[in-house]
Amino acid sequence: MTQAARRRAELGRAARGGGGRVAAVPLVSVGGAHRRAGLGRAARAARVGGRVGGARRRAGLGRAARVGGRGAAAPPVSGGRARRRAGLVLTARVAIVGGARRRAGLVLAALAASVGVGVDVAAAAPGDAPVGRVVFARDRSLWLTDPLGKRPPVEVATLPAAASEVRAIRSDAAGTRLLVDVAGRWYWAPVPDAGAGPVTPSALPCGPGPARLAARGDLVLCATPAGSARLVRLGDGKLFDRPAPAAAASVVERGGVRELVWDGGPAGVLAAPLSRPGDTRVVAPTAPLRGLLAAPDGSRGVGVYRAQVKKPASPGERDELVGFALDGTAARRRLIRDGVVLDWSWDSRWLLVQDGAKACIARAVGGQFKCWKGYTAVSLAPDGSWALVVGPRAGAAEAEAAGRAGADAGGADGERAEDEDEVEDGDADGQDGQPRSAAPVDIAVPLPHGPFSLYRARLAGPYTERPALVETVVDGAALWLPAAPPPAPGSAPAP
Repeated sequence: MTQAARRRAELGRAARGGGGRVAAVPLVSVGGAHRRAGLGRAARAARVGGRVGGARRRAGLGRAARVGGRGAAAPPVSGGRARRRAGLVLTARVAIVGGARRRAGLVLAALAASVGVGVDVAAAAPGDAPVGRVVFARDRSLWLTDPLGKRPPVEVATLPAAASEVRAIRSDAAGTRLLVDVAGRWYWAPVPDAGAGPVTPSALPCGPGPARLAARGDLVLCATPAGSARLVRLGDGKLFDRPAPAAAASVVERGGVRELVWDGGPAGVLAAPLSRPGDTRVVAPTAPLRGLLAAPDGSRGVGVYRAQVKKPASPGERDELVGFALDGTAARRRLIRDGVVLDWSWDSRWLLVQDGAKACIARAVGGQFKCWKGYTAVSLAPDGSWALVVGPRAGAAEAEAAGRAGADAGGADGERAEDEDEVEDGDADGQDGQPRSAAPVDIAVPLPHGPFSLYRARLAGPYTERPALVETVVDGAALWLPAAPPPAPGSAPAP
């Protein structure tokens, strides 16, 4: 009798001795890995739908498992390289004499690039190389470079004060105009053509409070001295004031019609076309407590609501950041619980969020998020695939510590935050360990204390990667601009 025949006979006797029942269990056979794992002679003798080393094997124990009439063969498992790259995590179990079961101790953890929760996150960026341009503040100027930080920075604007006073930089969807917050005062400037030299920003007639450019770049939404909403038309400087709180108002464009969306208090979240401010309608029946910000396309909004805690161990109420559709029903979906939304991506799919000492990118629908501990978020790429964050000055000892703690997503990458038992609490410390300053009225999150550098954080991929350095010396805020339009024939290429 051959050795293979003796093994098959031994396995058959084991199955009959155990009452004729051998459970069919997943068995991973990858070029003899099961032998090295010590699965024993019974596992090695399993004849699974073909000869060992073939292109496909069945995961069950074959005919021996069917002795009792109950051992169904498991789905086939490929033993080739494609299955190893797929990254399935399987546990092999083997049934032996007397029907007793022992764990085989084989856990093959080939971690996948796209299994389940990682699909949406990986799809956010079609390529590995970042696309666009980066504007940052240093000395008394704004500088333009590429997202990799490889090109020498080009000066694009001179500032009215030191760059350390630049709290925020924003732009329109095409990246043709800049909006800059310098010590609480808002300025605007066009992005100069290549070789044109730096421009001088112009002050806007806005009071203390936030400001944003409309997607088309022709309007700025800011605050009056009293705090109500003001629209500034950049072409001629004409002002249009609205009886809405500037801190909770957004200009959106829905179906080609531009609207103002704002917190209407007891009336809920309201919207009205810019050209017909009297045509008001309710887009959400209950307004959030704070932090209302509408998506550029007007489809959704985010804000902080008072929510009931469902955990029995800590009943009660707490504030939670949620997203909701601006369709009049306001069905809410929980986002990062203690997060503060800084901005939307221009495609209205992703959010830039600061959660204590963690900079995060979160999906508006679906709950996926990725965070980087020890960094402060400053800007989001137009498609949400990258974020600009500031952290400890590169080369400092604390930069290494921040990098070790950088891969902290507060949950598995791509998981829905509302499915977590508890979203990890953010802390209130800045990068230097000192408490963060209270946010001024013009921005949601202040920049950290001390010298810092500018980094890019990548959304795609199954893991939270450490942010990569863009610029070592940065004194103020930064902005991710979309890629420059193609140059006109005969003109110099854009930086």
